[in-house]
Amino acid sequence: MKQFMIIAIAMLAVVAFATPMFAQTTAASACVNVSVTVDPAISLLPNNCNVNVGTVTTGCFTADASFTVDANSEQVAFQVNASALYKGDDPTSSIYIPVNLYAPAYVQPSNANAILPLHPAGNYLCWTGIGPILNGFATMTSEQVLYESSQNNTFSQDVEVYVSYNQGNSQLPQGNYSGVIQLIATILPVTGA
Repeated sequence: MKQFMIIAIAMLAVVAFATPMFAQTTAASACVNVSVTVDPAISLLPNNCNVNVGTVTTGCFTADASFTVDANSEQVAFQVNASALYKGDDPTSSIYIPVNLYAPAYVQPSNANAILPLHPAGNYLCWTGIGPILNGFATMTSEQVLYESSQNNTFSQDVEVYVSYNQGNSQLPQGNYSGVIQLIATILPVTGA
């Protein structure tokens, strides 16, 4: 009889462990991990499409162009292209006021600065050579410099760009002279992320 009892207990154990166990509940749950990659996004708009620097007879003067930059990164690289100012808005004219290549472009965001260990000249961008043709105007181009915002993971602010011109010809014909200034804003690739 003792042996029968042991066999009966053993059979019950086999049946109990072989049968799937379900909790007596009316709900169940499970979790999965979800991931997404947010691509870089940036927009750049001029605050005023026309910049009038007033009047000049001779000497150096500066044009101040204002832009708004919105980016989903706190680091943005800037580069400037600027043309000479041509008489009568004619980029084929031989009468023009040149960009002052001895005075770097100055780029000043509202809440950001150039990353100094990488760029000791601060917010001054030196001219490096000939740039692209913009609206028919030949341009000079600056170096590209990386800036960092103080806005905690974003870069959404106004950016002032100052370009100097040198009107050194006292015999330059009177009239209206015009050209272009372009700001290029780039989110550089993130490494190691």
